[in-house]
Amino acid sequence: MGTVLDALTSKFVTRLGRLIEDEIVMTLSVKKDIKRLKKNLEHFSAVREDAEALAMEDRRIEAWWKNMSDVMFDVDVIIDLVMVHSQKFLLPARSLCFNQPMVSCFEKILFDNKVARRIKDINEKLDEIKMNTEMFSLDRSLRQQFQVTSVDRNQTSPIDELEVVGREIKQSVDDMVQIIVSGCHENNTSVLGIQGMGGIGKTTLAQKMYNHQMIREKFQVHIWLCISQSYTETGLIKQAIRMAGEKCDQLETKTELLPLLVDTIKGKSVFLVLDDVWKSDVWIDLLLSPFMRASNFQILVTTRDLDVLSEMHATYIHRVNKMNYSDGLELLMKKSFQSSEQICEFKNIGHDIVKKCDGLPLAIKVVAGVLSTRRTVAEWKSIRDSKWSIHGLPKELGGPLYLSYSNLPPQLKQCFLWCALLPPNFAIGRDDVAYWWVAEGFVRKEHDHSIHETAEEYYLELIRRNLLQPIPLFVDKGIKDIPDSVGNLVLLRLLDLSYTEINKLPESMGRLISLEYLSLLGCNQLDSLPAGLMRLSNISFLQLEQTAVDHVPKGIAKFQQLYNLKGVFESGTGFRLDELRCLPNIQRLWVEKLEKAAPVGELVLKNSHNLRELRLRCTMASTKERTRYQTGVVERIQQVYDMLIPSPSLVYIYLDGFPGVRFPEWLCSEPELNMPSLCHMHLNDCISCSELPPAGQMPELLVLQIKGADKVVTIGTELLGKGVRSAAAFFPKLELLHIIGMCNLEKWSLYIRNMCDDMEDNSQQFSLMPCLKRVLLLDCPKLRALPRDMYMIFNLKRIHIEGAHELHEVVNLPAVVWLKVKNNACLRRISNLCKLQDLFAQDCPMLDQAENLYALNRVYMIDCQHAQEFRNCLAEEEQGILVHVAADGRNIFPDETLYN
Repeated sequence: MGTVLDALTSKFVTRLGRLIEDEIVMTLSVKKDIKRLKKNLEHFSAVREDAEALAMEDRRIEAWWKNMSDVMFDVDVIIDLVMVHSQKFLLPARSLCFNQPMVSCFEKILFDNKVARRIKDINEKLDEIKMNTEMFSLDRSLRQQFQVTSVDRNQTSPIDELEVVGREIKQSVDDMVQIIVSGCHENNTSVLGIQGMGGIGKTTLAQKMYNHQMIREKFQVHIWLCISQSYTETGLIKQAIRMAGEKCDQLETKTELLPLLVDTIKGKSVFLVLDDVWKSDVWIDLLLSPFMRASNFQILVTTRDLDVLSEMHATYIHRVNKMNYSDGLELLMKKSFQSSEQICEFKNIGHDIVKKCDGLPLAIKVVAGVLSTRRTVAEWKSIRDSKWSIHGLPKELGGPLYLSYSNLPPQLKQCFLWCALLPPNFAIGRDDVAYWWVAEGFVRKEHDHSIHETAEEYYLELIRRNLLQPIPLFVDKGIKDIPDSVGNLVLLRLLDLSYTEINKLPESMGRLISLEYLSLLGCNQLDSLPAGLMRLSNISFLQLEQTAVDHVPKGIAKFQQLYNLKGVFESGTGFRLDELRCLPNIQRLWVEKLEKAAPVGELVLKNSHNLRELRLRCTMASTKERTRYQTGVVERIQQVYDMLIPSPSLVYIYLDGFPGVRFPEWLCSEPELNMPSLCHMHLNDCISCSELPPAGQMPELLVLQIKGADKVVTIGTELLGKGVRSAAAFFPKLELLHIIGMCNLEKWSLYIRNMCDDMEDNSQQFSLMPCLKRVLLLDCPKLRALPRDMYMIFNLKRIHIEGAHELHEVVNLPAVVWLKVKNNACLRRISNLCKLQDLFAQDCPMLDQAENLYALNRVYMIDCQHAQEFRNCLAEEEQGILVHVAADGRNIFPDETLYN
């Protein structure tokens, strides 16, 4: 409770300060009372932390905080009312009648009196509560200062990263995998169980088994179901169907879904994990019957209750014990991000902390999240010796959880508590949750970051501290009509109507003057926007993609707080591109239907100094029947794109459906000067451009995707450009290259020797894509060969080639360790890949030759008619290669994420 109060008081003091300076508010008769209220709140903010600590032990202080919380919510309401009312006076008068000024005057007087009475009541309550603070010895000398650690989004570890330490745990995984695989081989259906108390590592153990290579190879279908205490039968069946590879979006009832589940798994081998089972009926009464139709299935169950496993007739039960101190210390050091040099220095204290965690992996990870922000021995000792308990939390995790929570900065505490109010297994998306926190007023602007960037930092910080672990699940969206009364919700800050079936928004929405976030994504029945929407000057997020809207009203230039604008387009007398010049805070901008736009002769984006992401799109069918525009229209579109020069701050650029015959000038001529910070470039369906831009000159480019460039026959040195002289390289930082759907591409060249010789200073030898790790070559049916100089890319580890029907061989790639070739009609030979470890081949009917694959460990071949001849080539070279062959279309490939 103290956390919420701290957040509220801090927020209210700031807002009250603004109110005192507001000209409209200062015409009210409540100025004195507002100042008094601000002073009272400053007092409570000063003693908040000490009182919160005492409230854990003293019920009287806890009751005192309860009274404070009631008053704080009254303060919240009154501040919102004053601010909304002040903005109301500033709105342009509409439909004025002769007595309008008199009516406004009386309305203002009535409002003054109402507000004055309420503020007076609140101040009296605060004075009474304030008198009681004297019975506490509130010592502020022990207060700590906190700050949120800045997290590099590009370096943050994946959310589902497994942290498994200890020889015993690894041995347990191997033993259980052998049992499961043996059962599958003998065609025996069995239930295996993992049992243990909360936080002891049951789910981590199950995840390790679920992703084990032998499990991935042995079973055709892999399904993971998290069984929360509040699961729904239909939701669980839907999840099972989706994980088995089918879609079920149109089905809603159990009667409809169960037959589809049966058809999806019938005759297949299935590995099913039921995680966190509290009652056996989820298996006995719901899932057992449909899964009996599989040819073979093995069930892995995690639970706290041995009775559950007994009722499910488990044939093997593994009881997870607490970690020994050695393994616990290894996990603590790993999750607290300590360097190997520091381990000796922190070892003794770390041992004490692990002991205090009682060998529970989750407790150790949570405490490690706290320690990751502490860098000295003294700070670690302080954590070890601090209070680790509070009533009301789970017995086995209460201490560590409270320690981690209590060490959060106040602004993160309220965000974490907000997440705790969500239902179990609720989908938490970064963008959505960040905007919710902003709308709730939880986020404080810090340093030079925008408030929305700060919210994202909060999200990443909670993940880094092991307190937040989002799991994306599908959420259906119970909405068809928005009533006119929505306009009465003048304090509403967030309205998400994504993927609903609404066909109209009421004009009353123009009264939602507090609204900051509005998403209409996927509302494909919605064909118009109310003009009153343009009066909402506090909007910072507006999403209009995938709707039937054909007219965006003029007035977006008024949205001075706008940070994220997606799906906007020019339309007749409505929105015009030149309005973009008036959006100083815009960071993400997606402009659509640019075939309707008119050139205005000015650079509308050049001064958008905060712009990070830009998507420019013309309507373009993605089928073989491409959308074609008349010559005059194409020329006008070309002019529009030429004037949309982005600011140097740009990080992401997407060109989707560009019909021009050449790329915009700012992309073709010295793009490294126009976009020096660009990291991602996606050129999709640029159907009429025969030559690609010199992306090799971009110093920071990490990802390049070229898709659907129908006119490109040859990719040559024009893509490399002049390179980056300061790095002595072409594409110095590129890591990922996608070439997709290039229907006329015949030749791809990376020959750079002549280019280096022609340079002014040819004493400097340029390297070729020194950081490139992965290449995806998809649906390029006319490509005859890979570039000869590809062998010079010394960090290229993974290649996926699919739908290259004229390609005859994959040769001379000395660094590649992972290769997938699929549906390549003429591919015959794979040779001189001396580091290749894993080969995946499917639907390659001519593939029969292999040479110099010395490091090959595993081969998977599906529907390759000459698989035996290919195996014979391998047998001549190397013994001990695992070869898996299937000829019935059955997917035997292991999960590719295992190789990331």
